[in-house]
Amino acid sequence: MPKYTLTTAEKKWQNKPVNLVWEAVYNRQPDVGSIGKMPGVNVVSPTWFHITDGQGTVKSKGNQAYVNWAHRSGMEVWGLMDNSFDPDVTKEAVASYETRTHIIEQMLEYAQTYQLDGINIDFENVYTDDGPNITQFVREIKAMARIHGLMLSIDVTPKSNSEMWSAFLDRRALGSFADYVIVMAYDEHWAASPKAGSVASLPWTEASMRRILEEDEVPSNKLIMAVPLYTRIWAEETNDQGEVKVSSKAVGMNAIVELIQEKKLKPELDQASGQNYVEYKEDGATKKIWIEDAVSLQARVDLIASLKLGGVAAWNRSFANASAWEVLKQAGYQK
Repeated sequence: MPKYTLTTAEKKWQNKPVNLVWEAVYNRQPDVGSIGKMPGVNVVSPTWFHITDGQGTVKSKGNQAYVNWAHRSGMEVWGLMDNSFDPDVTKEAVASYETRTHIIEQMLEYAQTYQLDGINIDFENVYTDDGPNITQFVREIKAMARIHGLMLSIDVTPKSNSEMWSAFLDRRALGSFADYVIVMAYDEHWAASPKAGSVASLPWTEASMRRILEEDEVPSNKLIMAVPLYTRIWAEETNDQGEVKVSSKAVGMNAIVELIQEKKLKPELDQASGQNYVEYKEDGATKKIWIEDAVSLQARVDLIASLKLGGVAAWNRSFANASAWEVLKQAGYQK
């Protein structure tokens, strides 16, 4: 077999950890003038590209000013492409070599137009039986990305029994094709969870990473831990029948800092989750918050180092405050 020779792009990342932050782009482009310094961050991944139909049409929200800003700031841009989280569109779009090639060709064209350094794939809400076609797509796009000097990463969920969110992902195979597998280690307790709890407790986060390292044998230097920069404020209300109704809303790091100051709360370390925790009463409800802050992020950074992972990713920039970058810049090790 011919020896695999690394491309210039692959060589560049051989000895340094990835420190990526996603830029969630919805209706308007971020104002780069208002983005503060993000020490340590070396990749931004804007959510610009979406597969929108079964023919594999990729719609773009690409923005040259953002790429220019990132490059001037010493960061690479790995444009994120998703499947619009639509299982029926995905089924058709990855079903044939022709439609998969159509997606790849458009992405390569967008990469050239916007001078992207890489592509980040985020496929979610997919039928289990489409898993093999997703794997094949990643194999095909990696071959082409390589020729064009682009890095390729894919986002995966922690392993679970969920048909649409986990079962379709062949993490072992994806780990052999992509340059990086980014584990979205959050939403242990999701927005509509029937029970209040941490977005990503430390024991759950560690177990999520270890399962992929051990069961799927993805090399540790290819595995990136994605951390949440958001916190859910949970509200528990008991009705007349004695049933507890649970609801939540997600907020960024600064919102929690302001809330703690305003209500004069005193966070305490919750040993079980490895996070600071506060609880208070408001409008007849009990509010519970497992806080994402420098303490929880430091614990994750330490875990990344002990597992010798390839780096860190954070969802998403708009939720962060300055303390996040200061802690996360320690993530990773010299591979």
